Amino acid sequence: MNLYRIKDLYYDIKQGLRSLIRYFPIVWKTRDWDYYYLFEMQKFQLELLLKIIKKGHEIDETRIPKEKDIQRCIDLIDNINQNNYFERCGFVHNRVIYKTIPHKDNPSYPL
Repeated sequence: MNLYRIKDLYYDIKQGLRSLIRYFPIVWKTRDWDYYYLFEMQKFQLELLLKIIKKGHEIDETRIPKEKDIQRCIDLIDNINQNNYFERCGFVHNRVIYKTIPHKDNPSYPL
């Protein structure tokens, strides 16, 4: 085994332990039967990526659109997980859409 592979092994173990610690709370809550946790993992990963991109390792022309796209994805994941589509659209659940007219009040109303 050469020196390069030994260094890779060291950094792989170091990064693996760091990832285990970082992702442990999310993996602990994960359940196989619900897609909610998959979205939570994606959101967590996108938030980490956004922090790294915001540090400015790219020029602004390419970095800023990426930041906006990633933030939009995070917002969409939040909307899916909160399941509040109707409230955000202004839908009122108990609103009466139409009113029926009783037969005795309106003789032309058919039976």
